Amino acid sequence: MNRSWILFWLAAVSMLGALSYVLLWLPPEAQQGFVQKIFFFHVPAAFAMYICLIVGAIYSCLYLYEKKLNYDQWARATLYVATIFATVVIVSGPIWAKPIWGVYWTWDPRLTTAFIVFILLLAYCFVRALFHDREGLSRRTSIIGAIIAVLAVLDIPLIHFSVQLWRGIHPSVLRNPEGLPDSFRTGLEVMMLAVFLLAAHLVDLILRTIKLQDRQEKKLNG
Repeated sequence: MNRSWILFWLAAVSMLGALSYVLLWLPPEAQQGFVQKIFFFHVPAAFAMYICLIVGAIYSCLYLYEKKLNYDQWARATLYVATIFATVVIVSGPIWAKPIWGVYWTWDPRLTTAFIVFILLLAYCFVRALFHDREGLSRRTSIIGAIIAVLAVLDIPLIHFSVQLWRGIHPSVLRNPEGLPDSFRTGLEVMMLAVFLLAAHLVDLILRTIKLQDRQEKKLNG
């Protein structure tokens, strides 16, 4: 069994177990009810976005320095996955906010900074998709994408510390040791593990696809 299949089964089994624990075993939260369970998807997705974006930015910087195709391929794969989880964050947040805050969206500092990262990641995907196949623009597109990735990763500290810096209304449960019961903290931990394994599997899958596409394009152009 190769690495890809191992990652697939680890991600599938852990996600099934985490979903069963969070959705079926844990009771609804006393004040927020069932909608609080969105927390168990929203927070792990945010951290998966952080990790993928940081890794993607590191590979982008390496590409800017050495111009190696392998670095660009890793950057593309990790940043595409970062975009997937950023979408989960942006969608799940308003679903939770409507019954709790009464509105789907408010320009809270954390929401605003997260939205900026989401837009930058979409811009990265748009640039890579629009110009990748155009002759003579491939390397320039990689450079532009790398610059966008660096700009996006610079926003991560603002997202993470925005609640403390600007006193937003977004909850910061993880900083409060009494904020979660032990069973809820366990649910968050198992969901974190499942989401991280899913992210690793997606990066591996997308990376292999990108490498295959690049090899085919090299044969066609060579």
